[in-house]
Amino acid sequence: MLILPMKVKGIIVNLQISFKTVKKEENVLLQEHNPNFLGNFEINRIHYFGSDMSKEEQERMEKTLKLHPEILTDFVRRCLETKQDKVIVYSQNYKEKDFCTKYYAPHPPKRGNLALDKLYGKLLNDLRLNTEDKKYHSFLSFEKIGLKEEFMQEKEGIVREGVDVLEYLETLQFTTIDDWHDRTVQNQIQMRPKKFLAIYQEMARQNSKTYIKMNRLHQQIYATQPSWPKLTEQQKIYIKAIDTRKAA
Repeated sequence: MLILPMKVKGIIVNLQISFKTVKKEENVLLQEHNPNFLGNFEINRIHYFGSDMSKEEQERMEKTLKLHPEILTDFVRRCLETKQDKVIVYSQNYKEKDFCTKYYAPHPPKRGNLALDKLYGKLLNDLRLNTEDKKYHSFLSFEKIGLKEEFMQEKEGIVREGVDVLEYLETLQFTTIDDWHDRTVQNQIQMRPKKFLAIYQEMARQNSKTYIKMNRLHQQIYATQPSWPKLTEQQKIYIKAIDTRKAA
């Protein structure tokens, strides 16, 4: 899953990010039993991974897509011709390689914005790379994809570009991860190199700072707060206990 870590009053809250509007068909038979359909995309019958592509070529392209998810967004945008065109994603989520889950994903953001293009590409990767036997966790840094820059006070066009970001984020689902799933996330962190823990903690701090700027702009424009994050009851209790200790 795509995870957004944020630091809230001394604790790190993990949010799962996903498309609000996505349909899926399970147990879909792959066309011609072609393994290149696993993790593939289809727009107007155009596939990202060609049927004649070698395994080595696909592996090289996969590495590039993880580092530069905006490439996927650019591919989708170039292939779309009408508003009715479908963005189809074939997931890699079955041990029996003849079958997959077929997702119908929403279109990318209306206006080209590198930060949002990276986010959209990451969401597409999240759909296709999560498997039944291997969960793919990707951590989102607002700073790394460039969203932090959209809310810099000295940046020209902060309101116009910031509104684009706020509007798109409202089309996404931000779900606070419950305790059980959070333990699986923590296990994933422990399995990574030791230096990743410090990176993860700093990511949570920076994401929170960017969120505060988003929150201010959201209130300035809409006179309301963003609809996310919503904390679990356990997290609310924990934060309340922290506030009580600080007040004592």
